[in-house]
Amino acid sequence: MNPYEILGVPPHATNAEIKSAYRKLVKQFHPDVSNSQHEGMIKELNEAYDILSDPVRKAEYDNRTIVFTYEYEEDPREVYRREYIAKKKGKDRKKKEEENRKLAKFEAGMKIVYRAMWFITVPISVFALLLIIDRYLPQDEYNEAAELGWQKRMGKSSHYRRPSLSRGELVSYMKTEHFIIAVPDDIHVEYDYYSPSKEILQISVSPIFKIPSTVSLRHKGNYVTADIERTIFSYPFKIAHYLLLLSSLFIVLRKNYSELNFFVCFVPSLLLGYILFLIS
Repeated sequence: MNPYEILGVPPHATNAEIKSAYRKLVKQFHPDVSNSQHEGMIKELNEAYDILSDPVRKAEYDNRTIVFTYEYEEDPREVYRREYIAKKKGKDRKKKEEENRKLAKFEAGMKIVYRAMWFITVPISVFALLLIIDRYLPQDEYNEAAELGWQKRMGKSSHYRRPSLSRGELVSYMKTEHFIIAVPDDIHVEYDYYSPSKEILQISVSPIFKIPSTVSLRHKGNYVTADIERTIFSYPFKIAHYLLLLSSLFIVLRKNYSELNFFVCFVPSLLLGYILFLIS
């Protein structure tokens, strides 16, 4: 029991009320009035009054703090759940770290490939630039008689040009002392290969790469000039060298690796390979 309960007063009781309650109880339980069995009660009354009559001790008692210690046992299901979540997060973190390592390794490989393609593209850009310059420089002229001529089917059918050729395009070739050139059919068909005085073909050739571009023939009083077919200067390759230069310069000027640069870096090599394959 606390001092207030012993004296039977409320916590907000005044000093006078505390003193009055104490005197009343002492008289009630005094040995001269009651039996000796209440001697312990007198002692409790004195201790309670000593506390409540002293303002300092009373304040300390009123402001005392009681610390309660609870022993809490956690639910095993909650422990398992927490451990499961922690393990799952650990596995996810390791998986993500592994994926990041693989991605970094893959990206490092892509950078090496891009670097190699960049070095390959540099000479391709120079070649494309020289090709354009070569096309527009003054052409060298060769005057040669045709030694031999023939026709050859090339590739698959070209229905938009010659629907009758079901097994491919028929291309005419003429051989001179220095060149084998693809010419329009009428020049090959009308040329007299067996004449003692053969007609002279005037062949325009680029000065750098020695690529034949046009052929001229004076036939029956008419002067016929035509583009030499199946060269990089002929249709459909007239704009190919421009595309080759633009795509290669795009890579050469963008030296640093990026995903866009990586996918574009193959274009010049593929374009050059495709052109060389078609004119071969």
